[in-house]
Formats: sequence, C-alpha cells, structure tokens
Amino acid sequence: MSPVALTSPSTVPSMRTSPSTESVPLRSSRGPMTTVFGVLAPLRERPRGWVTSSISVTFSIGFVTSVGCGRRRVRHVSYGTGMQTAADPFTDLLLNFYEQTAELYDDWADGVNRRAAARIVELAAVQPGEGVIDVGCGTGLVTHALAVDHSSGGWALGVDISQAMLAVAERRRVAGGGISFVHGSAECLVLRDDAVDIVILGNVLAQTQDPEAVIREAWRVLRPGGRVVVSAEQRSLMTAADEVFFAELAELAAVFRIPRRRDNHAVIGEPSVLRGLLEEAAFSNVRTTQLLIGNHTDDARGFIELMRLTGPWPHAVISVLGPAARERFERRLTGAVKFSRDGGFLYHRAFSFAVAQRA
Repeated sequence: MSPVALTSPSTVPSMRTSPSTESVPLRSSRGPMTTVFGVLAPLRERPRGWVTSSISVTFSIGFVTSVGCGRRRVRHVSYGTGMQTAADPFTDLLLNFYEQTAELYDDWADGVNRRAAARIVELAAVQPGEGVIDVGCGTGLVTHALAVDHSSGGWALGVDISQAMLAVAERRRVAGGGISFVHGSAECLVLRDDAVDIVILGNVLAQTQDPEAVIREAWRVLRPGGRVVVSAEQRSLMTAADEVFFAELAELAAVFRIPRRRDNHAVIGEPSVLRGLLEEAAFSNVRTTQLLIGNHTDDARGFIELMRLTGPWPHAVISVLGPAARERFERRLTGAVKFSRDGGFLYHRAFSFAVAQRA
C-alpha cells in the first residue's frame, strides 16, 4: 500500500492510473458502466474558520484524489507503515492496536472474528452486479468472502484507517476479482453520493469518535433502496470473569491515564440502540439478530492474554503493566473469579447485527 500524505487543497495531485492496478467497475447514471473514478467525491470547499484535513491517497485501485473531512481537528501520527490521521487520543490507541495485532486478528480466540464475518456476509446477501463498500474492513475477512460477481459488474471496496490491517487484506487480493482496498476514514468516505448498493459497518461504530456521522455517511453513499449491514459487540452479555476483568482494567487505566471512548459507546451493541441509531438516520425495515460465542481459559494468565486482544483499550492498559503489576492483576482476578457466579475463566463474545434499507 502506498503511504498516506496530508496535503493542502492547493497541492492535491491530479488523478492518474497505474498499469499495475485495476479499476473497479461501478454503475453510474451517466451510462451503464463506469470505472471507480465515477464514484469519487469532489474536493469539498472548506468554510471559513473550519479546520479540515485533505487526505491525498494512492489507492490499490489506481487513482489519486483528495477529500476534505469537515469539522475535524486532525494531527499526524506515524506507526511505521506511513502517515495516519488521529482525531483524538483514542484513535492513537486504535492505530497502534491494529499495528500490533493485524497478523493475529483472523485467528484470535479460535476464529471468533471469522465467525462474525461469516454472519455479516450471510446478511449482506450480495446479488450479481451489486457494488459493496466494506467500511472498517480490517484484514478483509468480509470483503474477500462476499464473492462479488465481477463478470456482471459487481465489485467490493474495503476501507480501513489501519495500513497494517490493509496490508494483510491486500496480500490476499486476487487481481481481476473486482475487489480493492483503500486507506480512509469511516466518517469521511471518498465516494460520491448514491454510489453503492450495500454498505457494511463491521464492528466499526464503537471504535469511532462519532458513530452518528458514520451512519450518515453510509446513508449518503447508498443508492435509494440500498442496504446497510451493521455489527457491534453486545457488552451486556459478559461473563463474571469478563466483568471482573474490565472492572480491574478500569482502575489500572485511571492510574496510567489511558483514554477510552465515552461510556455510551459501550451500549452501541445493544439491539435496541442499533435500531434507534439507524431509524434516527431515516433507515427503514430494520432487522436485528445476535450471535454469542463462548469459551474458557485454564487460568488468569491465559484469560488476561486472551482479553488483551479484545480491543485497543485493553491492549493499551495491559501492555504498560510491568511484571509485578501483571502478577498482582492475575492474583486479584483469580481471587475474584473463584467466588463469582461462574466460578471459572469463561468468556463471551456477543455480537448484534442489524440490516436496514435506505428509502
């Protein structure tokens, strides 16, 4: 993947193609078929007094463009694979988490993420000729499994803020299959209005600074009648060990001043909350379903190591613990779980899914 460089509008390069990359065919009102260039959003004018970022990206599908991202203060951070944008401290944690765990993501916890991805693909039910954008595509688990029919004009575009995750996704991409990957933000998609048939938001909303903005972007890029498929973790279905772990983690995070998302982000995975977010954005025909996956570890050490990879916040907190602090954490967790209702190191990964339609 090419690095991302922050530019001003005056330095935005012109669009170009590369012989080594492919263009994704898309439907367009101007004709039966057009290339991906037909869905690019134009550079948005920055209103006076607004602070914006214009991101110039060379994508795997062979173009360079730029998009202004509205009212957003963006600073530059680097994690080894190119420039990334961080709008808040938690985004720093998010980028670092994916940098450290990209190679482990697919097979973590006996393939929990693979099973959630399979449910998303099932709910998306992609039809021949449909175009799909997989927002927060990560390693491409969903994107590659969509089985788009490129021969009939179908295509899939994966978008993620992590270059490390995209590098894994790109390694698996088969040339000519109608699949491409783009570095970008869920809150500012580089597509024109009414561009796609399906938007997938796989475990994205709780990780973003503004979940409502992400849903508005999904509405904007969907064609009338298009579908959105959303997944989010349902935190209320935790085991006793989960609850003890996160309570202890919160105390440690306060000591080390490690940031986390607002409290309301923790309830995004509740089916009623997902439904409400979609209906507020004028989506209709909302359907929800759930998936619960569970297992156990033998001891506190294994449980902490497993939970370290559940997300950027646990990863950040546990990563700063020295040997003595880690041992104290294990002892406290062991003692608390021993007298809990479950009596063991059981864990749940619960997901809520929602499918809705743009009117």
